[in-house]
Amino acid sequence: MKVIHFCKYLLIVVLSVGGGLTTHAAPQITFEETTFDYGDVQADSTITHIFVFRNTGDEPLIIESLQSL
Repeated sequence: MKVIHFCKYLLIVVLSVGGGLTTHAAPQITFEETTFDYGDVQADSTITHIFVFRNTGDEPLIIESLQSL
């Protein structure tokens, strides 16, 4: 009977600890910089800047749309 109680206790401990160690695969976007100061811009001028980012996650990163402020 003690063996059965010990096995139940051990199973509960293993499931509790093991559940906390699992990770879920997901994409993760990481930018080298998140802001850029364009400074003073003359009217009718064209200015560009490239924001470099990487997928540092372990699943494909799908960008479905972009928006600027």
